[in-house]
Amino acid sequence: MLEKMMKMLEELITLVRELSSRTGSENANFPQEYAEEMAKELCPPSKPKQVVLTYNRTVEAGCCHGRITGDARLQNVGFIELPWKDNQRAISAIPLGRYVVKPHSGSRFRNHWRLWQENGKDVSGRSAIVLHEGNFINWRNTTTGQLQTDSDGCPLFVTRVEAHNATGGWGSASVAAQNRFRDFFNSLAKDEDLLIVFQ
Repeated sequence: MLEKMMKMLEELITLVRELSSRTGSENANFPQEYAEEMAKELCPPSKPKQVVLTYNRTVEAGCCHGRITGDARLQNVGFIELPWKDNQRAISAIPLGRYVVKPHSGSRFRNHWRLWQENGKDVSGRSAIVLHEGNFINWRNTTTGQLQTDSDGCPLFVTRVEAHNATGGWGSASVAAQNRFRDFFNSLAKDEDLLIVFQ
């Protein structure tokens, strides 16, 4: 590396000497442009550091659920999701994979997080998968008899899964889990990207 730097500096000195003997405005910025090119080659921009968490998914007949691991501050933070139904929109959990977590504010969810594939594309076969609060996945309300669902495919934050059966499930303390995740996310350095491995 040092030899490469020395060679480039020698070339720069030679070019500056040549330029000083020439006239004409077309060459006025040449040493500056060359120096900038050299700086880029010698000091390429650093890639963001990755903070990696793991979501260990358990697949049940009526829902998927699990905990996030990888940092003690996220103890008791997990997700409950729709059951796995071959990645069908609005009725299935999302595919397993590695997802970059980015801040998201839309008309429905403000100050939340959106999942992206590492190549910058949406979750395969989906659009706008957001991590957000919610408790119910196809869970029948004992008072009204109606099915309650807080997800159209997005993972829901929960502290604990309270119950699940063949048709659905529900988790508790969703907002508390989401707030713990928010505190963790906000503590990341500016040069750190968050990645969650769904497995």
